[in-house]
Amino acid sequence: PKLVKLKLKCIKPQSLVLETPLLSNFHLALEEANEFKVKEFPHLKNLKLESVNLCSLISMFPSGRTVKKLRVDSMKLKMTGFNFDMLFDVFPNLSYLHMGSGAWKEIENYFHSRGMEGRRGMKGLKEIVGYLVEFDYLTFSFIFSILDNCTNLSDMALVIHKRVDNPTASS
Repeated sequence: PKLVKLKLKCIKPQSLVLETPLLSNFHLALEEANEFKVKEFPHLKNLKLESVNLCSLISMFPSGRTVKKLRVDSMKLKMTGFNFDMLFDVFPNLSYLHMGSGAWKEIENYFHSRGMEGRRGMKGLKEIVGYLVEFDYLTFSFIFSILDNCTNLSDMALVIHKRVDNPTASS
């Protein structure tokens, strides 16, 4: 019960139950979880999630109101419906969001298919880091939408993978 920092990597656990009320820094990497239950983390500030199905994993968290810094990435590109709406429903008080290339691509694809409504939680974001493997003109509209919705954003870093050989990426 006195654990404050935890890094946990699993493939496909049959069952995972966490009761760590003092946890403040948590890194969870797993492909899939059939049964994953967490109790409230009243002190959780930093969270890193890696999964094949981010949407499913995030929906298993009861509430992430105390989380200020979130890092997310998808291990394999799998369109799961991962989007800003569901992210800010669970983690409404984020000030820092770091999206790996898989998470960025999932959210960008969702944006292109359904758009983005301004979420109240997005206004609290002060810093965003995004890793891009693909970059085209559609990516610009996604970036501009983020900038329009994140009115308190003071820092945005986009790391473009060197494999991107596109004149758009250099602009």
